[in-house]
Parts: sequence; structure tokens; C-alpha cells
Amino acid sequence: MEANSTTSHDAPNTGDLTTRGQRDIADLIIMQQKLALLPAREIAVFNGDPLTYQSFIRAFEYLVEDKTSSSQDRLYFLEQYTSDQPKDLVRSCLNMDARQGYAEAKRLLKKHFGNEVMVTNAYLEKALSWTGIKADDGKALQAYALYLRGCYIAMQDLEYLKELDIPSNLMTSKLPYKLRDKWRTAAHDTMGLTYAFLDPGSSATFCTENLMKWLHAKGWKTEILLRTMGQERLVKSYGLTGLEVTNLEGTTHLNLPRVYTQDRIPVSKENIPTQNDLEKWPYLSGIQLDEIDADIDLLIGINVPKAMEPWHIINSQGNGPYAVKTLLGWVVNGPLNTCTAMDVSGPPAMMANRILIADLGELIIRQYNQDFSEREYEEKSEMSGEDKKFMEIASSSITLQDGHYHLALPLRDKDVVMPDNHDMAEQRTMNLLKRFREDVSSKNNPADDASRGLHVEPFLASRWLKGPEFLEKNEGKWPKIPEDLGEIHPDDQELKTKPIMPPGLFQKGDLYSQRRWKQVQYLADLFWRRGVREYLPLMQQRSKWNNPKRNLSPDDLVVIVDETAPRNSWLMGPVVKTLPGSKGLVRSVLVRTRTNILQRPVDKLCLLQEAVD
Repeated sequence: MEANSTTSHDAPNTGDLTTRGQRDIADLIIMQQKLALLPAREIAVFNGDPLTYQSFIRAFEYLVEDKTSSSQDRLYFLEQYTSDQPKDLVRSCLNMDARQGYAEAKRLLKKHFGNEVMVTNAYLEKALSWTGIKADDGKALQAYALYLRGCYIAMQDLEYLKELDIPSNLMTSKLPYKLRDKWRTAAHDTMGLTYAFLDPGSSATFCTENLMKWLHAKGWKTEILLRTMGQERLVKSYGLTGLEVTNLEGTTHLNLPRVYTQDRIPVSKENIPTQNDLEKWPYLSGIQLDEIDADIDLLIGINVPKAMEPWHIINSQGNGPYAVKTLLGWVVNGPLNTCTAMDVSGPPAMMANRILIADLGELIIRQYNQDFSEREYEEKSEMSGEDKKFMEIASSSITLQDGHYHLALPLRDKDVVMPDNHDMAEQRTMNLLKRFREDVSSKNNPADDASRGLHVEPFLASRWLKGPEFLEKNEGKWPKIPEDLGEIHPDDQELKTKPIMPPGLFQKGDLYSQRRWKQVQYLADLFWRRGVREYLPLMQQRSKWNNPKRNLSPDDLVVIVDETAPRNSWLMGPVVKTLPGSKGLVRSVLVRTRTNILQRPVDKLCLLQEAVD
């Protein structure tokens, strides 16, 4: 009785399993039919470009390696989808055992073309060598944006590629001027106040991590080999680029090279000279040292020679300190206070700096290039056989006769006989003479004065203004001499300049009008550049002349000079505030433009109209 009940209870479960299995099989058949309708997958042939290695190897593993377990098939397919040097590497593994050969081929491809340093270097070289984008080239701008998007995605996997995220000018330097100006308006400069230590014993420039956070600067992680007095150690650091240092007045700017970060600068605030220290030395009374509420967060080494360059030196007297004026201000060196005096409670506090660094990332790349020197060969153009033959003929036949050099014709056959082409030369001369009379102004064709476009003054002086002689009979309507027409003034309609209008709509076949417009714009650009080079210096208010000029004052109307800006796009606005220097001369001002308030030095401004009192 129990057996019958059990059998009747298991029967529905068996039927459900059978139905579920049939449904799964039907789903698999439908899925296989859908997969069969998909387009055929193709693998791009890999030619050794490091930028395409990652996508190629992933496509090969998915479409070939996962579809077959035979190492022999995998190896031959890998040889089929490679070319040039990668193909040679894979072919060298065909003579090995199939399993070992396939593994060795993939290892060699990754070593020579998929190395992380090599891929990063390829991304950087392509970004740095990108040509500048013109203002009206939308396709080039989109291509650059897509490439940067690809770099951003690749940064998720490549540690070294994060260097692309550091220098802001890497992106903005390739953009058109208008976009660069908008970027400067949106991402204005962040400034910080700090003491700078000029260290001629350091081969690099350092800043503290607090200064990096203060400036909101982004750096890339790196390791440097730091050598100091008898010590050599490996330290972790951040690399920064795009930093700029200026003096307290903001009149001088200096771009810094690559800056490395440290926890602290090995200089104490007690070593900072003050105005009270200078009072002990009367010969330094002319130096004014400004005191600020800041720490020493910047160390400038000898890789910034402009910061070390002495402008004026006050020599030491009586074993006292000496002072050097630099681009950034006065620097006082020598014994100033008692910070190094002997203390009865312990030894004196001394400091000696000699800092040398070596970037491990650069050392790795240099070592990699040495190991694979075949990739750094320099291609040189060599002369062909015919070029060498020409040089031989030229060097052996050149002579100087009557102040002119004569050279034999570089003919392949020395015994060639030239035909008599006197008639052809005469016909050619007549044709040239006819063309010159039609197109070139000469004494043989004085009608060019009337047929060509001339300025007003030369045209009035020309006898062609009167027309043919038979038109002069009616003397009341036609003047005899050009002087009767009156004096020419700059306000006359003929001499007034017309405003530059935008180009009209051109038909596809109307090529002449487009070419004519481009020629006119090119000539206008030439005139603009010449005015910037010759006329612009006469308008600038320079405060460094021997004869001081008038200081800029609020409400003065000025133009901001930007040599890189296109024609008719310089910013203009009134002066909002003047920023005088230590001697009372205005060194920089704040200018209100249509979109922002900018601070610019006076040597980058042109005064258009003085303020009305």
C-alpha cells in the first residue's frame, strides 16, 4: 500500500523534470539560432602598436583561446592575426612544443609590446605630439576629445599613465584660443603665500605636502633616490608640474620645472633673516625685507637658474653677511643671528645641505631603452647612386667665369648631342613678351595704370585719368588737369576703411570667391602682426624706462596685450584698481573685462584713453 502511494507521488516530479529539461533544450536551441544570425566577429591584425595591444589580446583570448583547447590551433591563429615584428616573434615559437610555444609567444608579445612603461610612453608621445587645433576645426577637436577619453579609461589600469592627469597645459595647449581663454576663466589660478629657500646645493626643487594640498595640486606617485650628507635613501614622493612662483608684488613670474614633495623642508624659521637682523650692519640699510605669516614650504634648487641669477650684489664688510638681489627679491647670506652659537647644554645646531635626486621612473625608462636599443635607431636619408653621380659631376665641372658659376648639365650620357631649338626659343620669348604685356606693369604697357587697382594718389598723378583726347573737347564737363579735382583728405570716401564683414554663403563650385576671401584674410593677418611688432611698443606704458612715465590710474581704458590671440580678439576694459610696487610705481593693475576681472602687469597693457578727472 505504501509502495503504490510512493509511486503515485513520484510520477508528477518526473514529469516536471522532463518538461523543464525540454524547455531548457528549446531555450538553448533558440539562443544558438540567435547567435548564428549575428555578424561574424573579426580580430584586427596586431602590427606592434602598444596602444592596441590590450584590445588585441583580449579579443584574441575571447574569440580564439576560449573556443579551442588545442595549443597548436591557438599558436597558428596567433601567427595569423599578427604582422611585422610581432609576426616574427610568434613564428620563432612555431618550432617549439605547442603548449610551451603558445605560452612563450604570448609572453614575448607582452614583454616587447604590452609592457606598462612602453604603453604609457606611447600614450604620452601621442598626446604631446598632437598638432594644435584650429578654431573652426570641429572634427579635430572631437578627435582630440575622444583620444583624451581613451587615455582616461586606460588610466584605470595603467599606474604610470596617471602622469597625464598632472600638467594642465597638456590639454589646454592644444585647444583653440577661445577655449583656452574660457578654461582660464573657469579654472582660475590658485595662489599661496610662503617663504622660498634658494639652495644652490640642491639639484631639484621641492615643496611640502601641505603646500600641495593648499594649492589643490594633483601629483603622481613616484619614488626618488635622495642623496644628502653621507646618506642615500629611497623615499616616496609626489611629482608636480605646472607650478609658478612670483614675488610678493606679483610683477615677476617664473615657471618651475618638475617639483617633488617632502614632509618638510630642512630649514628652520630661525634661519629666516629679518629687518632687525639687518640693523646690525649699516651697509645693508638699503634692503627692505618684508615679513609674512607663513612657513618655509618651497626649496628652489639649481635646476631653476633664473631664480638664482644675481641682479645686484652688496659685498660683505667686516666678516658680515652679503646680499644678492634676484628675480624674486633680496637674499641675505651669512651670519645674522646666534642660531649657530655654542650652547653650554649641548653641541651647536649645524645644518649642511647637498641634495641630489634620481627619479626611479626615469631610470627604469632609460634602462629599458638601453636593453632594447634597436628601437632607438635614427633613420638618416642616404644619397642614391644617381645623387652621388650628380655630386661628382658638380664638383668636377664647376667653374667661375666673369663672376658667375658655370656647371655642366648632369646628363646620364656624356655623349648626348643637343638639337638646334633656336626657333622654339624664339617662339617662347614672343609668348612670354605677350604675357608680360597683359599681366605685368611696364613701360611697354602704360595702360596698366588704368586697368589695374591703384591707390588714389598715384591714380590722380596718372595721365590716364583724363581719358582719350576726344573726350577733352567739352572743357566744361571734363577737367584738363588732375589738380582741378581738389585736395585728397583722409576723411574722403575713397580713403575710408571698410569694416571687415564675415564671409557670405559660397556655392560648392564657387572656388574663386573662397580663395579670394582667404587671400584677403591672410593679408589682414600680416598687417595685424606687423602692427603688433612695430606699433604696439609705442602704446605700452613701461615703468622700467629711465624716464618714468605716467602711472595707470582707475577708470583708464586699456587693452590687454596677448600675442597669441587671433586678430581683433584682444580684451579691453577699464582699470579697477592699481597695485603699486615698493617705489610707488604701478607695476600691475586689475582690469574689468566683459566676463571677469583680470590682474595684468603694466607691460602687457596698452593705454587707449586716460580717465577723465
